[in-house]
Amino acid sequence: MSLNLPALPEKTGFWRSIWDKAKNSFNYLFKPQVYSSQILADTQRINTERNIEAQQERDKAQQELQRMQIVSQALQAKANLDLQMEQGELNRQLQLELAKLNQNAQAEQGILNRELQLKLTQLSQEFQAQQGKLNREHAEKLEILRGQLQKWALDQQKELQLHLKQLDAELARELRIFDRQTSLEVIKEQKREKNSPLIFVTEDLINLNPDEMRLLVLFSPPKIRQDNPSQLSGGRGFPDAEHALADYLREFFQKYTNQGRTIEFLPGAWTSKAFHSESAAKAIFRGLKTEPTLILEDLIEGNNLFINIAFWGLNWSKYRYQKAISLSWLETLFDFVKVRTIDWAEKRQAYQDSGKNAEQFDQFFGNKVVEGLRRNLSVLEAEQECLKYDCDPSEIERPYWVNEKDYQALIQFIAICHCLFAGMFIDEFFLLHVPNRYRKSPFLPQLLPDLIKDIPEEQQAELIEMVVASYEAMYQALEASESAWIAELKLDLAESLSHFSNQFGARKQIDESIKAWLDLRQIDSQGLDPMEVLNQSVTVDDQAYINRLNQCLLNLGEKRQLNVSLACYNRGLNCYQSREYQKAIFEFSQLSESESPQAEVFYYRGLAYSQLQNYPEAAKDFTRSLQIKPDWAEVHFELGKAYQKLGKVQQALAEYQQTLRLKPEFSEAQSKLELVELYLAEQRHPAEQAEKTPDFSQEETEQKFPVSLPSFYFETVTVDSRGKEVKREKKPARYFTENLGNGVTLEMVAIPAGQFKMGSPDGQGNDNERPQHLVTVPAFFMGKYPITQAQWKAVASLPKIECDLDLNPSKFSGNNRPVEQVSWYAAVEFCMRLSKATGRDYRLPSEAQWEYACRAGTTTPFYFGGTITPDLANYDGNYIYAQGPKGVYRQETTPVGKFPPNAFGLYDMHGNVWEWCADTWHDNYKDAPTDGSVWIENGDDNRSPRRCGSWYFNPDICRSAFRSNRYRRDYDYNDGGFRVVCGAGRTL
Repeated sequence: MSLNLPALPEKTGFWRSIWDKAKNSFNYLFKPQVYSSQILADTQRINTERNIEAQQERDKAQQELQRMQIVSQALQAKANLDLQMEQGELNRQLQLELAKLNQNAQAEQGILNRELQLKLTQLSQEFQAQQGKLNREHAEKLEILRGQLQKWALDQQKELQLHLKQLDAELARELRIFDRQTSLEVIKEQKREKNSPLIFVTEDLINLNPDEMRLLVLFSPPKIRQDNPSQLSGGRGFPDAEHALADYLREFFQKYTNQGRTIEFLPGAWTSKAFHSESAAKAIFRGLKTEPTLILEDLIEGNNLFINIAFWGLNWSKYRYQKAISLSWLETLFDFVKVRTIDWAEKRQAYQDSGKNAEQFDQFFGNKVVEGLRRNLSVLEAEQECLKYDCDPSEIERPYWVNEKDYQALIQFIAICHCLFAGMFIDEFFLLHVPNRYRKSPFLPQLLPDLIKDIPEEQQAELIEMVVASYEAMYQALEASESAWIAELKLDLAESLSHFSNQFGARKQIDESIKAWLDLRQIDSQGLDPMEVLNQSVTVDDQAYINRLNQCLLNLGEKRQLNVSLACYNRGLNCYQSREYQKAIFEFSQLSESESPQAEVFYYRGLAYSQLQNYPEAAKDFTRSLQIKPDWAEVHFELGKAYQKLGKVQQALAEYQQTLRLKPEFSEAQSKLELVELYLAEQRHPAEQAEKTPDFSQEETEQKFPVSLPSFYFETVTVDSRGKEVKREKKPARYFTENLGNGVTLEMVAIPAGQFKMGSPDGQGNDNERPQHLVTVPAFFMGKYPITQAQWKAVASLPKIECDLDLNPSKFSGNNRPVEQVSWYAAVEFCMRLSKATGRDYRLPSEAQWEYACRAGTTTPFYFGGTITPDLANYDGNYIYAQGPKGVYRQETTPVGKFPPNAFGLYDMHGNVWEWCADTWHDNYKDAPTDGSVWIENGDDNRSPRRCGSWYFNPDICRSAFRSNRYRRDYDYNDGGFRVVCGAGRTL
C-alpha cells in the first residue's frame, strides 16, 4: 500500500528544538558572571566564618614572609656595603700612599719630580684596575644573588598561599568534628517529628572519618513509587523513571570515584515528593551541614519538568539553591516521537525508492506499529498546517502514538541534563572547596564528548562553549586567593579542555598560563614570542611545569616542545662566551645533578672554573666529562692544563699523551707535551741546565712563570757575517692571551729574569750607548708583536682616562699591521685604558727591559748575529750593515710576525716601526739604574727614547743597542709605534 507522506521537516530541527529548550537554563546556570558571583559569594561567606585563631596564624605566616623579605633585602644591602667598604679601603690605602710619597718628596726636593708623577700614575692605574675588577666580581655575585632571591621569594609566596589554604582546611575539619554531634541531634529530632525528607538514620549519613573528603549526592526523582497518586501535583503520563535515572547517574558518579573523587550517591533516600523545593533543602542542610552535599531534585507540575539543585561545602553557613532547568516534558517527549516517526518515514521512502514494495517494509514492523506511525504522521501534518497560520500546536488535539523507545529517549535526555549539572558541581567542589591535598582538576571535560555524542554538532558546540566559560569563572575565583599559582591553574584548565574534540579554549589557556608565568617573574615579553621567552628563561626547578605544558601542546597536536636542559645549557654557553663565568657555572650546575647529564655540561663548567682559576673544581669536571665521553680529545687536553696548574706534572703529561693518541694533529697539545717533557728533563738534570744558560736564574724563572702557563714553539735563525743562514733552532716560550673582544687578542710572552750587558762596548755603536753596564732584570711579560691596528682600535674604543685617542691613526692600513703615527702620550693612554679594562698593570717597557728582551741572551748587534738582511727584518734594504747584503726597500710597514723571532719568541724587534720606552731621555748611561727599572731622574721630560728602528731607516739604526731621541713625546710620524709590557707578579 502506498503512503502519501506530508512535506516533512528535517529531523535535526527537532533535535535542535529539544536542546534549545534546555539551553537557556544551561546558559543562565553556567553564565560566567552569574557563576563567578555565586562562587565569590560563597567564598566571602566562608571567609567570614574563620575564627580569631586562624586569623592570628595567617598574620604570623605573613609576618614570617615579611621578615624573610627584610632578610633578603639586608643581604643585598650588605653585599653593596661590602663593595663600598672594599672600595673605601682601596681609597684610604691610596690616599695614605699618596700622602707618604708626597711627604717624602717634599722633604727631599720640596716639589714633586717626574718619578713621583710616574708613581702616582701607576698607583692610579692599579687602583682603577682593582676597582674595575671588584665591580665586575660583585656585579656577577649580586646578579646570581638576585636570581636566587627571586626564586626564593616566589617559592615562599606559593608555600604561604598553600599554608593559608591548609589552615582554612584544618579549621574546617575542627569545626566539622565539633558540629557533627549537633547535626546528629537535628536528624534524630526530624525523624521523631516525621518531617525529614530522608529515610536514612543518622549513622548512615554522617561521615565519621573527618579526614575523608567525599561529596554526598542525594536524588529526588520526578516520581516516587510509594507516593499516593492523589497527593501528586501533576505528572500523569510521565513514565516511572526513578530506577532508570538512578542507574544512569550511578554509572556516571562511579567514573568520578574511580578517578579519586569520592562520590557517595544515595538514590531512594527521599521519603516523599511531599517534601520538595527549598524547604526540603533547608531541612536537610540543618542536619547535614557538616557533610558536603549535592541535591538533585526533579519536580513535575502538569506537563512541566523542573530540575532544582542544592549544594553546600564543608561547614558552610548557608546552602546554595537554584533552579537548574525548566521545560515541558510532554513537548520534549513529542519531539522524540517526531524524530522517531520521521526516521521511520525516511527509511520507508528510501526502501520504496530502491524499487521494492513498501508494504513489505511495513511488514517488518507489524500492523500495530505501522498504524501508530501513520497516525503520528497525520498529527505531525496537522502541526505543520497549524504553524502556517501562526497557531500554537500545543493547543490542538495531538493524539501521538508513544512507545517505549520514546520514553527511554526522554529519560536519557533528563539523565544527561542531571549528569551535566552534577559534573559541574562535583568539579567545583573538588577544585575550590577542598584542602589542597584533595584538589582535583575538572573531570567533566573528559566525559563530556561521550555524554553528548548523540546531540547535533551545533548544539554540542554551544553547550561546550558554556561549560568552558563556567570553568574559566571557577579558575578566576581560585586565582583570587592563589595568585602565585595562576600559571599552574591555567594549565590545569588547558589540560581539561584539551580533551574536547576541537579543544575549546585550550590554546587560550596555555597562552594565558605562559603570560602569567612570565609576569610572576617580571620578565618582559612585549613584542616577542612569549613561548620563546619562556623557553629562554626556564630553570630545572620549572621542569614539572614544562612537562605539563609540553603535554598540553601534544594534546593540541602541536609539535613544538620546550626543553629545560637545552635552555639552561644555551644560557650557560652564552654566559661563558661573554665571560660571565660565575653565571655560566650557575647555569651548568643546574644540569650537573640531572639523571643523565651530558659530557658537554661538565666540560664547559670546567672551562668556566679554569677561567676563574679554580683548578681543583675544573679538574673534577673534566674528569666527570671523560667518564661520560672517554674519547674526547679536547677534554683530555683541558684536564692536562688543569693538572699542570695544580703542579701535577705527571698527570698532565699522561693527559697530553692521551690527547695526541686520540687526535695526532692537535698541535697545541704537542707543544704542551714538549714543554712538560722539557720541564721534567730540567728537573732530572738541573746542574746541566744551569751550565747551558748561565745568564738566567732558573729558580726565579720557575717562581715567576710556573710550568702551567701555555706555551708555543717557534724557530730562530742565526746568520754569519755575510748574512747567510747558518742555523735554525726550535724553541718554546710561555705566554698568556688577553681577550680584547670581537675576536681581537693580545699575546703576552713570558720574559725570564736574567742579567745582560746593556749598551755597546768602546769602539762600537754611538756615545749615547755607553758606558756599557751590567743590568739585572726581573721577569716580566712583553707583547709578542708591536701593537697592531686591530688591538689599537679595540682599546681606543674604551672610555677615556686622560686624553682622546684616534681610532684609526695609521697611514698604512691593515688590522695586522703595526699601529703607527702614535705619540708617547697616546701610547701611555692606551696602556692606562688596557689596565683598567683587564685588571692588569700594562705600561711601556723601560729601556733596559726593551734591550734585554730584544737581545734574548745574545751579545751581537742583532739577535740574528753580526749582521742583518732584508729577508730577516723590514728596513731600507738599499743600505747594508757590515758585510751583509742589500735587498728590497718596502717603503711601508709589514704585517707583524712576518719575520723570524728571537730566542724569547718576540717578533719585529728589528725594524718595521719605532717603539716608545717609558724612560725620560738621557744622553748616556752614566748613573743609569742597574735593576731594569724605568729611568726618570734628571732626564729630558719632553723626550723619551725610541728603539727598534723602522721600515724607513738603514740597518745600523735597527741594532739592539741603538737609542734615538730624535723626536719629542708628542711626535706621531708614520714609522712610530710601540709594544707593551706587564708585571710578572700578578696572578694570571
